[in-house]
Amino acid sequence: MARKMLPTRSDGNGVLVHRPAPGMAIMTKQISWLWSVAFASLLIFGGVSIANAQQANQRQVRDAVRSINSKLDHLEAGLRYQMQSNSASNGQVSQLQDDVRELRDRVLEFEDNMNAHRENRDDVKRIVDSAARLNETVADAAPNRNVESDMRAIRDQVDRLRSEEHTSELQSH
Repeated sequence: MARKMLPTRSDGNGVLVHRPAPGMAIMTKQISWLWSVAFASLLIFGGVSIANAQQANQRQVRDAVRSINSKLDHLEAGLRYQMQSNSASNGQVSQLQDDVRELRDRVLEFEDNMNAHRENRDDVKRIVDSAARLNETVADAAPNRNVESDMRAIRDQVDRLRSEEHTSELQSH
């Protein structure tokens, strides 16, 4: 953009000074004002998009938690059927029930903390650790295909929860 300038004059020390045309001061103020409005808009809309991303992420976390609970119900029913069919030892059945209960408790604890906006990385780690123990116990029980499929679905949802919580941590910083 070419600037309109009045003829140059000397400032007395031999330095040439350009004086802006009379309307240039008003135009400069208008441009400055427009930049200020653009910057403020960017801040407002940027904050809104972050809030929307966090809400979407929280929805995905809730979906993962609901899915884990549903998959646990299905796994528990499948394990009960398999253990009764195979006449599994009481110790093995008890260990499986304990591991399922522990994972269910960890998920419930996480859900309570999430509802109170106090969930953190340690809650997710406890879920991951409980799921790993359950996975080992299920593998030791020589599961049928349905139980293996249920356990794989639980692992997938736990991994999803872990990645969603990691994303949530990054967005909150």
